[in-house]
Amino acid sequence: MTRIGFCVPFLAALLGCAPPAAQQPPSVADLAGAVRAALDESSVRECQKVVTVSFPTRLVRSEADPHAIHVVEVLAGAGLVRAQADSGPLGEVLAADLTAQGRKRLANGQVCSGPLRLVQVVAVEPVTGVEAAVLIRTLVEASDAPAWASDEAVRAALGLTGPDLREPHLRTFRAERQGDTWTVRP
Repeated sequence: MTRIGFCVPFLAALLGCAPPAAQQPPSVADLAGAVRAALDESSVRECQKVVTVSFPTRLVRSEADPHAIHVVEVLAGAGLVRAQADSGPLGEVLAADLTAQGRKRLANGQVCSGPLRLVQVVAVEPVTGVEAAVLIRTLVEASDAPAWASDEAVRAALGLTGPDLREPHLRTFRAERQGDTWTVRP
């Protein structure tokens, strides 16, 4: 089973049939550098949709959904909401609004943290049908995830089902060869 031009990888250097440098696969170190550069330049953030009570709100305790009251109390405990008891014509009311931290962290119905930092390149895979491109499977973490991002009660109150922003999690990037370098677009 021999063909002209066939080269066993470990014999490539010995026989002098290694592919030209432009066709060499990228090193993990080169790709890690490209991912770090792309993350630094773009300030990519990790965001998760929030499913919770709308703020500001006034909940009449005798008529409100007990879950909504629980959500307000949990978020108040995390410093995201300022809640105070009040009274109204229908009885005791729980008035709540976002704190400055809550407005910063719960903007536009999302919890966002970042920018992201590369923890590790896990795997590199070729892109089918595209010679000058690879997929880079990585572990990344948010550089400024708040402590409450790991609190199960707060995560449940916000309806967060995605990865814990304080823990490294998987993220895939695509890298393309441009000349002698690899460029990543987050």
